[in-house]
Amino acid sequence: MHRSPVDASVDAIDAIDAGAAWHSLDDGGVGSIVARYRHAAYARFAEVVVAIGSASIPAGPLHLRLPSLPRMTVGEQLSLSNGWLAGECFRVEVGATVSSVPRPLDAAALREAAGRAALVTGGDDSALPGLVDLDVVIALIDADDLVRLARTIGGLGPGLTPSGDDVLAGVLLIDALAGRPSSRRCEAIAAARTTRVASSFLAWAARGQSIEPVHLLLAALAAGDDMQVAARQRTIRSYGSSSGADLLLGLRLGLDREGRG
Repeated sequence: MHRSPVDASVDAIDAIDAGAAWHSLDDGGVGSIVARYRHAAYARFAEVVVAIGSASIPAGPLHLRLPSLPRMTVGEQLSLSNGWLAGECFRVEVGATVSSVPRPLDAAALREAAGRAALVTGGDDSALPGLVDLDVVIALIDADDLVRLARTIGGLGPGLTPSGDDVLAGVLLIDALAGRPSSRRCEAIAAARTTRVASSFLAWAARGQSIEPVHLLLAALAAGDDMQVAARQRTIRSYGSSSGADLLLGLRLGLDREGRG
C-alpha cells in the first residue's frame, strides 16, 4: 500500500471504486462535508458535489465507495492531494481507483432496450403521479421539450433527490444514450430548480452515466434477459422511499419515447 502524502499518521482505507466525478476534481483541491447520512456523506469541492459511501450503496458516477463509512461530520474539511483524499480520521487513494459502473449502452443497444420498455414496471410505485399530471409529463417528453419538463418536475417533492429529479434523471439518461445533442440537456438542468446534490446527479445522467444497477437493467433489456430485468428493477426500487421507483419511471418514459421514434 502506498503512503499518503497528506497525513501518514492516519491509517489508509482501501477504496472499492470511485466514480467519474471523483476523477474530474482538481488535484490540490479543498472541500467539506455538506451532509451526512447512515450509509453516505456528501462533499462539495468548489461547484462539484460528490458522495463518500459504504459498500451498501451502489457504484455510480458521484460515488467513492469504501468498505465502511469512516467517521465524518458536517463542516469537516477534506483535501485532495496527489490523488489522495484526506479527512480528519481517514485517507484514501482516489487517483488509482477506477469505477465499476458498466460501459453505457450504445445507440443500437438502446433501441433494443426501448423495444422492451413495457417490462420496466418498478415505476408504478413512483411518487410523481401524486405531484403532477403524468399526461403533461409524457406530452413534454414526446414534444422533446426537456427545458419545460425540467421546469415542471425539477425539485418536485421532498428528499435529498426529489421525486421530480429522479424521474428527470431517467429521461436525461436515455436522451444521452440516444446520442442527442448535449446542449439540450444542459439547458434542462439549468432550468431545474432543485438541490445541489440532485443537480449533480442530473449532470451525470445528462452525460449518460447513472448508478450501476441502472446500466445493468438497460443491458438486460437489450439482451432480452427477463430474469435479470426483474432482478435489477427490484434492486433499483429498493432505494429510498420512492427514489428508485421514480428513477424507474423516468427510464420507462424515456424508453417509451425512443420506442415510438
